Amino acid sequence: MIVLGIDPGLSVSGFSLIKKENRCLYLLDCGYLSMSSRKSIPERIGIFHDFYAQKIDQWQVTDIALETPFLGKNAQNFLSLAT
Repeated sequence: MIVLGIDPGLSVSGFSLIKKENRCLYLLDCGYLSMSSRKSIPERIGIFHDFYAQKIDQWQVTDIALETPFLGKNAQNFLSLAT
């Protein structure tokens, strides 16, 4: 099993790739994707897609864990995560 963990963002997105083999875990890769705020949101979504599609193909990812932000009562806090 190879898991891609993603902390999504439209400016910076973090990731890690972990391989589970028997009872052992191995860190294969980790880092972040930084995107310019001068690019439009659709451009950044395209960059995000291409970056993670390449990771999925390169490492033959079997599972994905995606962090979802907690909205709570303040929508403004949630919206600030996208910038």
